[in-house]
Amino acid sequence: MSGARKIKSAIESMIADGLGKVAIVKRVVEMGVTAEWAEFLVSTYSRKFNQ
Repeated sequence: MSGARKIKSAIESMIADGLGKVAIVKRVVEMGVTAEWAEFLVSTYSRKFNQ
């Protein structure tokens, strides 16, 4: 699994687990993503996930 897919999968599972946006961004940053990108990705995936 590529790094991007791994991060996407992790974000989606954290959203499904009901974690808050700040907690998810914090964990994604720990994976090596910059804070700006992490916030963008979490926002994007949470919107898609909640539709």
